[in-house]
Amino acid sequence: VDQQLIRSQMGDENIAAAEERDIAKQLEKIREQYPAAKSDEDWQHLLAQYGITEEMLRLKMARQLQVMRFVDLRLRPETRVARQDVETYYTENLVPEVRSRNASEASLAEVYAKIEEILRQQRIDALLTAWLQELRDHSDIQWLGVQPNVATPSEDSVATSGGR
Repeated sequence: VDQQLIRSQMGDENIAAAEERDIAKQLEKIREQYPAAKSDEDWQHLLAQYGITEEMLRLKMARQLQVMRFVDLRLRPETRVARQDVETYYTENLVPEVRSRNASEASLAEVYAKIEEILRQQRIDALLTAWLQELRDHSDIQWLGVQPNVATPSEDSVATSGGR
């Protein structure tokens, strides 16, 4: 439902479209999680056991990547991280954790970019949660049907309106 709500905000279907190399990389990561699917034949057999084709998985991955890219495009500009926030995280979180493991401490300069991205992702997560709640509150969400033998409904079985 959340993905459908976000997709309804995209407007242009081509906005933030996933690139083929990103889709292929994600599919490879998924495939690596199944050591029994080393050969293409074994991979196809595994997919068939789940009742899906590689094209279906590819399409699902493309949609998920598109949603993630759109969220990043929409919310990242709203996340400013002040130097003081990075320094506070370094002294109050990172240094105590490193010391508790008796590991060598990296300087703030060495980890600044990583801490900044951690804080930015935390803020994006908070903004996304609030945005999704607002979309849910202002949308008419109806279940149009549930496919048998499927744990969760497909995104095609959910209708949303409003929230734009």
